[in-house]
Formats: sequence, structure tokens, C-alpha cells
Amino acid sequence: MKQKTSWLNSPYSLREKLNFLKYRIEAPCTFNHTNERFEEGRIHHEFSSMKTDFSIGFIGDFMPYGEGELVLEQPLLGKLGELDFLVVNVEGVITSQSRYLALTHRADVVEKMRSLFPCPLIFNVANNHSADFGEAEFLRHLDVLSVAGDVVGTDHRPLILQPGIRLFASTRWSNQPHCTVAHFDYMDSDTLSALFSPEAYDLFLPHWGYEMHLYPNDDQVTMAQRLLFSSSCDAIVGSHPHVPQPLQFYGDKMVAYSLGNFCFRNVNPNHHFGSLITFQFALPVGERPVLKSADVVFTHQTVTPDSISVGLTERLDYFEARKSMKKGWNLLTDLIK
Repeated sequence: MKQKTSWLNSPYSLREKLNFLKYRIEAPCTFNHTNERFEEGRIHHEFSSMKTDFSIGFIGDFMPYGEGELVLEQPLLGKLGELDFLVVNVEGVITSQSRYLALTHRADVVEKMRSLFPCPLIFNVANNHSADFGEAEFLRHLDVLSVAGDVVGTDHRPLILQPGIRLFASTRWSNQPHCTVAHFDYMDSDTLSALFSPEAYDLFLPHWGYEMHLYPNDDQVTMAQRLLFSSSCDAIVGSHPHVPQPLQFYGDKMVAYSLGNFCFRNVNPNHHFGSLITFQFALPVGERPVLKSADVVFTHQTVTPDSISVGLTERLDYFEARKSMKKGWNLLTDLIK
């Protein structure tokens, strides 16, 4: 039986829905909802002088980029070429179907990613759009992805990258009443804590937070601190707000609340910024992996009618980017993407 789907379904409160529209029209929300002080800007942290044996990177949300070309600029390609694996958060489903407020990827998106990214890929599918077209379409989507790389987020089982390095992915909610992937609640920190092991380096990838907010909310900060302080979770790399949010380091443990967007065919430059975070590990024989260093740089996409070009940028400046924003029908259609 075909599962019922509707573009009107939404897990958001009325306040979140109003904010969703407000900050798609205005620049992103700059209010810090918490009492926390965060590290901001391009970051490099060195934790060990040991030799790097393994590296993994995470980019912002890989959103539908339309029918034009997607191009990566050389400095960004250079960074990606240093990695052993790249984790790509694939928002939406590869399908020929379409609906308002649902995300559809073109049929050749995986071939495009394989041609663009110079390292092996891991696809994170734990997001609120995974069920946009029902379970059957999602399973077809998984079949296509699994040909090109490993997949994480269908359940809470870890993806093991190296002995002792594990990935877990989960979403806070689904846009449909059924959920095809792993999901969690902010009150589930005890349940999630049971997944992690002190003998491994465990990274948790939550899909959470408010769209177009430059800072996390109190629930996210509370949950992150519980997982990092009261369990064996070592690092948290979040997604969903579509704008990069700041980081916090607690010794060699850390949380990146959101990496923003990697690509998205969208006129509004609110959606044009992202982060690339990379982790370098030493792998002592017979011992737990050691985090050697962590780096964060920013990405920015340039959108033309025929292409999207993604490269590195020094700073996040939404207000300057919005000065050249073209107002018109395309901007209005962005509101229902």
C-alpha cells in the first residue's frame, strides 16, 4: 500500500513555522538563545603531535542543485583531496516525483558526486526529508546511494570506518507521519548514550535545530553537553539549520551544531554558506584512535542560471551577500522549497 504523504505535514510548532518564513525573507537570526560562548570563524585545533594516519571530512547539507552544472573550485578540491573519506548529508530523495516543500534530487546526482569529490563517500540519510515520498521511494534512493558509497542513518547501528572510529546518525523529526530513518528526541540522551563506547572514537551526526538561526537553541546545547560529558560520545557534527553555526571544544571533545549548506539552487543567499570540518587521526596499533587535529573552513556557492560553483571563503557575510540578491518571482518560489 502506498504511504500517504502531504506537503502540508510538518513537525514544527506555529512559532517555528513563522520564523521559518521570516528568516527566509530576512537575513538569518543572529540572536544567541543560550548563555554559551562559542568559538567562531575558521578554526584549527592541534591535540597531538602524532603522525596522521586517517582523515575524514564533513560538508554542509547537499541540497538539490537543479538542472545546471555543479562545479567545485580548485582550493576546495585541494582540501577534499587530502581526505580518506567525505561524509555527505544528502537532504531529500533521488526520485522522479515532486511536491511542494519536498526535496527531489535528479537521477544523475550520485554520478555527479562521484565525479566531483576526489575521495570515497559516505552518505548520511538521517534528515527530515528522507520520508518525503514514502518508504518505497526512500528504499530506491538507498539502492542508488549504496552503489557509490557507504550509508549511515537508516538506524542507530554504527558505520565503522576504521577499527575504533564509528559514525552514528539520527534525525530529530520527519516531515511525514512515518519515518524511514533513525530518529531521536532531545530527552533521549540516556538512550543515545548507550550507543557509545569508551574503546572507540564515536561521532554523532544529529539533524536538529531551527532553520536560518545562526546559534543553537537551549535543547541542543543541553543535549550536546550531556552526550559529551556523561557518555563516551567524542564529537557531534550537526545539520539542518542551513546556515553554519559555531563550535564548542571541551578538551579534545567537540560539537559543531550545524555545517550549513554545501549546495542549493536557491536565489536567497541565506542558503549559500557552509562549513567543511575535517578530523585527522593517529591510529596506534592495538590502541584507541587518537584525534590529532580538527580544522574548520567556510564554503560559499555562487549561483548563476546555468551553474552553481562552490569554493572556499574567508568569512560569513549574509548582509553583504544580500545586497546583490535579485528580487522577483524566483525569490518567492524559494519560500516553498
